[in-house]
Amino acid sequence: MTGNHEHGVPTEHVDAALERVLASAEFENAERMKRFLSYIVRETLDGRARHLKGYDIGIEVFERSSDFDPQLNPIVRVEAGRLRRLLHNYYLGPGRKDPLIISVPKGAYVPAFDYATEEPSETESRPHRPATDADSDTDALAMPRGPSIVVLPFNNMSTDPEQAVFSDGLSEEITTQLARFSTLFVVARHTAFKYKNKSVDLRDIGRELEVHYVLEGSVRASDTVIRSTAQLIDATTGLHVWAENYDRELTAQNLISL
Repeated sequence: MTGNHEHGVPTEHVDAALERVLASAEFENAERMKRFLSYIVRETLDGRARHLKGYDIGIEVFERSSDFDPQLNPIVRVEAGRLRRLLHNYYLGPGRKDPLIISVPKGAYVPAFDYATEEPSETESRPHRPATDADSDTDALAMPRGPSIVVLPFNNMSTDPEQAVFSDGLSEEITTQLARFSTLFVVARHTAFKYKNKSVDLRDIGRELEVHYVLEGSVRASDTVIRSTAQLIDATTGLHVWAENYDRELTAQNLISL
């Protein structure tokens, strides 16, 4: 395809920019991100940007069924945030001298195509492009380059259903603490909790979320003692990497610190 699209940038320039991004190390193991970016770029170039809504993307890119509701299932919003971070990271690294920058402005799924106004200096922390609302958003933070992990909801093994509050809280706390490490990409809690009380092959979860590792576990409590079991699984092979049990005294006073 040749010519200019509605934003005035020659289509062949966009195609070349897209090819460079998809071939980069940032996107090497992110097949779903490649599909996502390719789809929204192609739809825009073909004059169908108006179709780039959460529902259509969920159907076409993430293979959801026709009853998919983006208001109830945040997968498109979550993955759009991940795509923004990947693009940002690319243009800070191998793409810092690219003549054309592809971005996905916050609050929409229609990509923007902007020529770099000048070559970035060694000390700059952001690529040259027109300012957008995404510049002040946390999506603009650098994408972690290390392994990715999802913390699944810990199973409540107690007979008291109210203990599920503790097991859910433990899962959320672990997710929050892991997210503090800049060397880890940690899947958001809301995405992980869609697997609560579901029997799913961990390798399928690994493929769906494109993560390297899955952390799962269980919680069993008595009146005075609580036992937590945690297991780290290689999401590619399904093999255990590490497992541990933790026994702690349980009182009303130490619940939060525990």
